[in-house]
Amino acid sequence: MQMISSYGMSNQNNQNSKNKKILKLIIICIIVVLIVSAALIGAIYYLNLVEQRELKVYIDGVKTSVNSDTFIIKDNGKVYVSIKDIAKLLGYDVHNGEYKVNSEETTKCYVENANETASFFLNSNKISKVAPNTQDEYTNFIISEPVKSENNKLYVISDGIKIGCNVRFQYDINSNTIQIQTLPYLVTQYETSIIKLRL
Repeated sequence: MQMISSYGMSNQNNQNSKNKKILKLIIICIIVVLIVSAALIGAIYYLNLVEQRELKVYIDGVKTSVNSDTFIIKDNGKVYVSIKDIAKLLGYDVHNGEYKVNSEETTKCYVENANETASFFLNSNKISKVAPNTQDEYTNFIISEPVKSENNKLYVISDGIKIGCNVRFQYDINSNTIQIQTLPYLVTQYETSIIKLRL
């Protein structure tokens, strides 16, 4: 009888030992799952934070990737735009120098499309526009800040790009997003709105 009871106790001790090991394994698994979950939540939060800080640029409603030096955004919310980089994205041809003057001066540049030409001059608040291949006089526009040079590129305040390339330009500092709409895009949007109003 004693043999049976010692065997029963030994079996019960083995069972208790196994239960303790299983309990420890479950606790370890729960801790690992919690650590992995916390790491995933942290990674998602970090990626979301990085995405919010990343400059997002939309041209005619389409997210567009740009070089990191296409825009210079100051702490006061002013946006300076690389004339050459943005003009190419907007479908303009870009040239060094002044329109109808044979030069490759890097302190001047002009952008042109089929409808007009806009000239920009370093340290000048003036933008000169004219229809290409005509004898018309230039129309001059004054912008709030002069064209400046950084990174071997000419930059103009966002209002200058609005005038030079006939675009709507909006910067939302909270979402770090630039929205640019070209004239053809805006015309299409307005036409669509008018058609919808008539229906």
